[in-house]
Parts: sequence; structure tokens; C-alpha cells
Amino acid sequence: MNQLRVARISATVAMLMFASVASAAPKSSTLKCFSDGTFATCTVSGDTASLAVLPSGYAGVYINSKPNSSKGLASRVFAFTANGSVAGGAPRFSIPINISGGSAVDGYAFLDVAGCGGTANNPATVSTLDANCHVNFLSNDYANWAELAAAFPDGKVAPGAIPFIISDQPGNYLVYNIVLR
Repeated sequence: MNQLRVARISATVAMLMFASVASAAPKSSTLKCFSDGTFATCTVSGDTASLAVLPSGYAGVYINSKPNSSKGLASRVFAFTANGSVAGGAPRFSIPINISGGSAVDGYAFLDVAGCGGTANNPATVSTLDANCHVNFLSNDYANWAELAAAFPDGKVAPGAIPFIISDQPGNYLVYNIVLR
């Protein structure tokens, strides 16, 4: 996935998050959808998101709460279970990472169903705790989250940025059991 598309999708997620946080009196920790609105849809039922994506579309989900970005990468846990389509890195976590200090997003760490051994229509878990879940960060592949955390011991989730799950390949996806801590 090219960095310009990631930046555009991230800006959309940030805008949607700002709008949902600004309009809600109490802060919620429920799932929130986003999509391009033309070639994809996202619906939420309880703790499950259904993503339907056509060619050129994208849809995803995030939890409407800001993560504790002061924790180092080694102490972060991200996970979700997926069922349905598996295609071209979708569905996947897109986790905004800061490795330079400050608050910039230096890049996104990607963990996807296929990189964690999942196949279509066979429920699979994507998790930073799974030693078999490959991670891509700044166009480099890491065997797992622990290897990424060891490569960037001062890395953390970028302050103010929100990790999200996205599908940007055609298919029908279910994501649930989402963990962000």
C-alpha cells in the first residue's frame, strides 16, 4: 500500500474521529465505522464490524478512544479476529508509530490476516502477541511484533493517532474481538 493512500485514509479516519468525539457528550469506547462512501460500506452490530468492499473502495473500523501512546511498543497489545475474505493485505491493522520522539507519525505498522496464517472463510486472529504474525513497517518485514519492538525500543504509538482496522481490497469481511491496550 503506498504511503499517499495511507495518509489519505488516515486523514479520513482522523476527521471522522474528531467529528464523532466532538458530537458525543460522554466518550464512548464502541466501534466506529469509516468508508469511502461510494465503493464500500461498514456496519457495526455489537462488537462485530461487517465490511463490504468493491474495487477502488475501502472500509474500516476503530474504537472511539485514544490509546495510551506513552507505552513502548513491547508493552502494547493489538488483536482482532476476522472471518470472510482475505485479499492483498486485507483486513489489517494500521498502527501509527512514532520512532523519532515528539508526536509525528513516522509510519504505519501493518498486521494482516494472511501474514498471520489466515485464509478466506476460516476465522483467524491477528495479534501482536502471536509469534507467527508478520509485521510490515516502513517497507520492512519483521517476523512478529516482538521483533519490531526490539528494532525500535523507543518506538510507541504516535501520540493522538488512532490505530484502525481496514479492508481496501474487494471482498466481504467480518472483524470482531478487537483488543487495543
